[in-house]
Amino acid sequence: MSELAKIDIKYLKGVGPKKADILKSELKVENVEDMLYVFPFRYVDRSKFYKISEVDSSMAYVQIKGKLQSIRTVGEGKSLRLSGIFTDGTSSVELVWFKGAKYIADQLKIGNEYVMFGKPNYYNNQLNFVHPPTSSVPDTSIMYPCRLPPFGSDTEPGFIYQTKESFPASSPIGTLSHAGTCV
Repeated sequence: MSELAKIDIKYLKGVGPKKADILKSELKVENVEDMLYVFPFRYVDRSKFYKISEVDSSMAYVQIKGKLQSIRTVGEGKSLRLSGIFTDGTSSVELVWFKGAKYIADQLKIGNEYVMFGKPNYYNNQLNFVHPPTSSVPDTSIMYPCRLPPFGSDTEPGFIYQTKESFPASSPIGTLSHAGTCV
């Protein structure tokens, strides 16, 4: 047994007992060695910025740098949503949030420059992005220094992790003894 297999996952910085229980039940991660064999399902290349005029709904995920032109709430009660117009100088696109409208509206400022990431959709023949993660432009180089961050998180529905059981012991990934954070 390696030394890493002896260290309980709850003792890692930022994990604690509650997250450790989730990791154990969802991913079968009980110690630090187990964590080294948990791999994101895929990586998304965030090194390229697209212009809105280049985007169509057949694209998987795109990253766009631009400014928030306007923002408004539409509907009321359970049908309340937040709608924003995002522009990059070539065109504009609608951003839509169905959940957390008040919180998101408080975070976004009209006229500020943001990096928007998401899957393009068409609704009523108009290009839009639903629940796109946005970040202020200066923060992006800090958030993703390697430009190939793991796609998704444990809070995103449908995000699938690959665990060491997914790979045969004879495969190159199955024989790894450590994992890096950048690809």
